[in-house]
Amino acid sequence: MQVRGQTYSQPLVFTAVFRSLLIGVSTWLLSLSPAFAVDVDYHLGQGLSVGDFNFAGYSNIVGDLPDGSKRKSLTFDDLSLFASGHLNRALNPFVETELTGYTILHGGGPQISNDQVHVVVERLYNDAQLSDNFTLRLGKMLTPVGEWNQIHAAPLVGTTTRPLSTARGFSNYTSGLSLLYASPSSNLPDIQVYYQPDKEILPLPFSEERQYERSEGAHVSWPMGLTDKIGVSFQRTGFVGRGAIQYLGGLNIRQTFGKFTLDGEATYTSLSGQTDKTARSTEGGGYLLGSYALTSAWSVHAWYEYYQKREEPDAIQDVLFGVSFRPLPPLVWKLEYLRNVGNAVDTPNGAYVSFSVLF
Repeated sequence: MQVRGQTYSQPLVFTAVFRSLLIGVSTWLLSLSPAFAVDVDYHLGQGLSVGDFNFAGYSNIVGDLPDGSKRKSLTFDDLSLFASGHLNRALNPFVETELTGYTILHGGGPQISNDQVHVVVERLYNDAQLSDNFTLRLGKMLTPVGEWNQIHAAPLVGTTTRPLSTARGFSNYTSGLSLLYASPSSNLPDIQVYYQPDKEILPLPFSEERQYERSEGAHVSWPMGLTDKIGVSFQRTGFVGRGAIQYLGGLNIRQTFGKFTLDGEATYTSLSGQTDKTARSTEGGGYLLGSYALTSAWSVHAWYEYYQKREEPDAIQDVLFGVSFRPLPPLVWKLEYLRNVGNAVDTPNGAYVSFSVLF
């Protein structure tokens, strides 16, 4: 997904509210102590910088318009807030909290309750700079499997609907320690290895189909230009309350050809040990997404995904077509239509529209 500069062209209500809130709170806090003088600076998409700290985030509103008799809805899918500090080489904390699942409108019937609204801790860790190239991360982080799970924020990913290949077959979070290597040369890859000794800390409050524990793995990413890259992922993990061990291999790629960009991810997992309640001991699949920039603001995109879940006898096959409008780099509107070719148990056929912004 390409991000291009633009001049300001329309009022941004949500952005103005968040910007006013951030600046107002920081100004009030600083006024309590006149002797504590720090620089305060705000930029859309980069957040509010207050001395050594930065406060930012993103929001994502999604409209579901499924085919047939299924209910339409407008949901505040994400309101995510980041806080980070860069104090010294040893102390660089980062925290991300998120409000998710708030239904604004629900068509085709009476208004439902918002029992699925949750405030969750997405990330909570500290980075210690061991050297110019090595960083030790300790805490709860996004698991480095592929690229989508690490990029994470709705304004930065290619589509409103998330491919199953980017979320299934592994835990989206790792609680433990990780060592990151940033290569000083374009000829060498960036590497991240991680280890989770037990269960996830601060787990999501809503139930998950699979609960992972005792994970270890690595992600290796080779640059192929300014934005292009190819990566491989490896993981070994256990399951809470089960004797099974899962092994994962993954591949991700991004390649640009002028105005056309190709993105894709694929994973394959196999189980050993206790494999009850599954139709097979393997799972996997992948997606390929192509996007074309019509102008600096407008682009079209399409994907095909094939995914075989271990609990289902039939594979899931989806095709998606969409258009994106990005009047500013941190702001994007997306309109998509998804059609199931095979098993339709996860995402219903229909249109999806979203508005997301980095603030």
